[in-house]
Amino acid sequence: MKVTALACAAPGDVAVPPELEGVVYVDDLCRRPDELSDSIDGSDRLVMIVHPARVSLAQMQQSVRAAGVDPLGVQYVSAEAIAGDARRAMVLLGGAVARAAAYDESSPEQARATFGGRQSRREMISLPKPHYESVPLIDENICAARTGCRACVTECPQRAYHWSRGKVRFDRDACVTCGRCVTACPTGAISNPTLSNRALSDQITALVACAAPEPLGVAFVCAQRSQHISSSEWAEVEVPCTGMVPATWPIAALLLGAAAAAVVPCSASGCGLGNEERSRAAVSLAGALLTASGLEHAAVSGEPGPLADSLGPVALENPFGTKGPFEVILALHSIAPADQPIAVTGSMAYRGIATIDTAACTLCLTCAETCPTGALSHTADTGHVELTFAASLCTGCSQCVPVCPEIERGAIRVDRRIDVAALQGGRQTLAESPTAQCELCGAPVASAAMLARISHLLGDEHTAAMDYLERRCMDCRGAS
Repeated sequence: MKVTALACAAPGDVAVPPELEGVVYVDDLCRRPDELSDSIDGSDRLVMIVHPARVSLAQMQQSVRAAGVDPLGVQYVSAEAIAGDARRAMVLLGGAVARAAAYDESSPEQARATFGGRQSRREMISLPKPHYESVPLIDENICAARTGCRACVTECPQRAYHWSRGKVRFDRDACVTCGRCVTACPTGAISNPTLSNRALSDQITALVACAAPEPLGVAFVCAQRSQHISSSEWAEVEVPCTGMVPATWPIAALLLGAAAAAVVPCSASGCGLGNEERSRAAVSLAGALLTASGLEHAAVSGEPGPLADSLGPVALENPFGTKGPFEVILALHSIAPADQPIAVTGSMAYRGIATIDTAACTLCLTCAETCPTGALSHTADTGHVELTFAASLCTGCSQCVPVCPEIERGAIRVDRRIDVAALQGGRQTLAESPTAQCELCGAPVASAAMLARISHLLGDEHTAAMDYLERRCMDCRGAS
């Protein structure tokens, strides 16, 4: 894979320092993007060092597409942000190249054409050109909507998702690409081509490596931002909106070697999507996790601040994926002081702990059948059934709660809680019961707990009917 970095070398402007290798300078690239094709022959991925105030994104994307490169995978670095700062240029360019290299090709369904934004004088007197932005895509092969999952429907602030007849419907026009559905999906079925798990990990790793031996802070910022961080001690990592960032992402940045991490809220970055409360909650939870780990010196904040001692680098396989929270928390626990328990509860905790009241549960197993990740499951042997739970698989979606027929009696509860002891505890039995067997075919009839509940509801006047129900399975009822 070939990644080419193009720099707009306008007269009198130093876009990047001369010691940077592998950068192609194109005179006045911002104003004449139609001339870039000669400079990217054979390139698969692009990094563009341009002046945001001058560039026409629509015209730039049109030229990139004509050159055979996916415009959604292009990484942009502000020429003003790195002018005259060799270290900052090396860091930001290194991170952009790594993220571009990790980009996966988008499908036509993931690109949406829009009109608007800044236009050049040439465009003002010609037909308007669209620019393309990414939209989420649902992989129906792993989507859990068929079991009743509605995490994306609940999470989306624009109501772009609708659940109907076991399938999620997506309204592309309503979506603002805030990314909240991507991190909320318990199975990883929703993806955004501009923000893959590997791209985030590779970019942060490259940023830290390019800054070494000096420490570096990593700030998650909204793609809609109108302001940039000016400090040379900090590097930006662009996400659709910081409202999508879970608490484990800034901690993952620390474990990858960053000396501090920030999740910049919408108001501070100029983003207009209004997810500020969520980003602040993520920062608060990240701080609580570090405190519970005995690692208060590691800085996580809502804005770039002082740097701290690095926690990493720690080897992480996929810290930004669906199972990333589990991996990050265990990695944090591995470097925490010995015998330091980590147990934090909060609305933004992307883990859950399911609890069963065995006095109310009838072991109907509806909760296990609807669990999108398999955290709740069951085992059945002849004459016996068990309901089990694995905290490492639970995302705290609470989908199991509303489907419980004994919800009014409090048969099941899910607490959003990050608890290392539970994560390491493996699969645990929450409830168990013997099962009655059919006197004709030997198939299971129902758990003793369920039969006891039905008997209670029917009352003493239906003892004979209850006796019959206990002895026959559904298939054999009515047989002679």
